[in-house]
Amino acid sequence: MSADAVVVLDLETTGLSSVADCVWEVGAVVLRPSDDRRKWTLADRFEQTVRPRADCFNQERRDMMTRVSNLTPRQLLALWDAPPAEVVAYSVAEWLRGVLDGHPVRLTTWNLSFDKSFLESSAFPLADTLREGPGLQYLPCLMAAAAKRHLGRARWSLADACQRFGVTPTGHRALSDAATAALVAIHAEVLPPLRTDPPVVPAKIALADEPPVEQHHGSLAECQLAAEATVARLAQACVQPLFARTAGYVEKVGYAVHTPLARVAVHRVRAGA
Repeated sequence: MSADAVVVLDLETTGLSSVADCVWEVGAVVLRPSDDRRKWTLADRFEQTVRPRADCFNQERRDMMTRVSNLTPRQLLALWDAPPAEVVAYSVAEWLRGVLDGHPVRLTTWNLSFDKSFLESSAFPLADTLREGPGLQYLPCLMAAAAKRHLGRARWSLADACQRFGVTPTGHRALSDAATAALVAIHAEVLPPLRTDPPVVPAKIALADEPPVEQHHGSLAECQLAAEATVARLAQACVQPLFARTAGYVEKVGYAVHTPLARVAVHRVRAGA
């Protein structure tokens, strides 16, 4: 389910300072529960280079990028043709909105304190863009969680963690680092616990001795909208299970309408009744 998905992101930057340096590449992967909800699977990927600011793309920084990420002169030159940070931030947010069906983004990185300093900066406004929609929730730092769980300390290099869990890195670029961090997190068991939904037991009839939560009268369209809103509101309040009943028919978390002039009653239901 998209609501349970975890986004693991990585940023490649021209240096360590979110003020003096800038992002030149962003990569992200989306982890989703498997069909049986017993494990995490890598489902979606995103990568995009970012046009660096001229003031943080001097020779010293270009040499560092070449050394760390093995960029060729042609690849360095191509960064000038990449979209600017604001456009990339919007593209990432739109991609996440689509792959997560509009659910809030549950985001983490290997070194969250470092990446967050860039995500929250005005130079790469991804965090603010996500907060405007679909929403943003930071999950615990993967490095800190894995280091505490397995080493009893606060820090752990991604390379050393890969060696510990038998994960083979595929290079030092944003997408490859995001995917590597996600795989290490799965092996280290530091992702949020998978929620197991309770089994759905069909109910046959609403409780006759309890009044409906709400009743709606009117046209077909009016009843549909009213019943849908009632079920959604009560479901968010964790009043479960909920059924809407019309003309003796009961439907799980929804409503059923069979006549042009309908009467819909939303009931609490005893599972298996």
